[in-house]
Order: sequence, then structure tokens, then C-alpha cells
Amino acid sequence: MTSDQTPGPLSLDAPDLVARLEQLSREALDSLPFGVIRLNAEGVVEYYSKTEAVQSGFRLERAYRKRFFSEIAPCLATPELLDRMERARRAGTLDISLEQVGDFADPNRLLRVRISAAADGGLWVALQRPELAAISGT
Repeated sequence: MTSDQTPGPLSLDAPDLVARLEQLSREALDSLPFGVIRLNAEGVVEYYSKTEAVQSGFRLERAYRKRFFSEIAPCLATPELLDRMERARRAGTLDISLEQVGDFADPNRLLRVRISAAADGGLWVALQRPELAAISGT
């Protein structure tokens, strides 16, 4: 890839988000302007970015090896979303974007979420808090 073909800044809306996340080091993932969480195939947290810890207020050490949808973010574990994820996973098209109000640090904060299949059967969860992105200029 030549320098004029270098992908632009990574955003939550990037069509190639997962492919790009899977190429980044932990340090690069930690420096993204939005939070990133990597789950294994059982939904257990394997990676929790420093950005997500700072923006959410949920401590890194509390996140590792926890079941994301039951122990960290049960608010996302609605029957509708879980069913939608399961149907998309079976179809091989798991890449879901949604918005919700409510976060660890602020129950009134808008949260943009993208849940996508990882290459190895796990999941990537990317979370953006739009007002924090506006403050940081991203």
C-alpha cells in the first residue's frame, strides 16, 4: 500500500473497522478516540482498552475475564439485541450498530455501539460517546 492509499483515521463507522482493529497493537487500540473491547467466543472480555476504561469509568482490572453481557453491560443484553446478534452470527453477517442512553459514568450520556464478529469467532465491541469525541476533536 502506498502512502496515498493509507487508510484515514479509524472511526466507528468505518466499513473495514474489524479488519483494521485486528491489525492494531494493544498500544494503538488504547490510543483510539473510542473505546474497544474484545470478547472471546463465549462473550468473556479478553481486551478492554484504556480509552474505554477512562471514558466509561469502569476500571480495567474489573473487566478482564468477565462476561461482558451479564457482568459488565447487562443493559445491552436485551432479548431483542441478543436475538438480533444470534441471527446475524448464524448468517455470517454480525455487524450491528446501535445507540442507547446510559453509561457507567453518566446514565444520561448517549452511547454509540458497534458489535462485530471477530475473525476467530469472538466479538469486537466499539463504543463511542459523541460528546467526548467532540471535546477531543475526533
